[in-house]
Amino acid sequence: SGSQIDMTYPMLVGIVPDDLLGTVRDKLFERTATVYEGHLKTGLVGVPVITEWATLSKEVDFMYGMLKQHGYPGYLYMIDNGATATWEHWNANRSRLHNCFNGIGSWFYQALGGIIPDAPGYRHIILDPQIPEGLDSVEVTQETPYGRVSVSRNGRNLHFELPEGVSATVAGKEYSSGSHEVEL
Repeated sequence: SGSQIDMTYPMLVGIVPDDLLGTVRDKLFERTATVYEGHLKTGLVGVPVITEWATLSKEVDFMYGMLKQHGYPGYLYMIDNGATATWEHWNANRSRLHNCFNGIGSWFYQALGGIIPDAPGYRHIILDPQIPEGLDSVEVTQETPYGRVSVSRNGRNLHFELPEGVSATVAGKEYSSGSHEVEL
């Protein structure tokens, strides 16, 4: 159909032939910009699919661009209209406290914070923050069974804290629990 979800899901699961991957990606960007006027135009059930694809594909500017849209539909539309939680529908019909499938939260800690689990329970993580154009710094935390992982990035400076029992790979180097500073 050419919808955002119909293009991202096949790319996410790896069924788009390599020679067509760039074409599908470019079409997704073009349709989002023109047909959807830069908005995230999928049901809330599709948000985790687009989020995961954008995170794994390192398309942080694409996702960030959609999240910055104030008009309908979008998360800022909800906030601009008094939302304090995710609505079930973009237009506030039905539930105004609907946490099912609102998967945008994972984008913040996985893409912006770069906290990607690499072992069950976050025992080992990959830290690879993605900073979109126009965003100078990021601070995120993620609760794990071992405690809180925190990441802050300002420019090329990365500070992260790992709880006891958690290790991380950052730019090919291994780190154990504790507080660390790295220049990327």
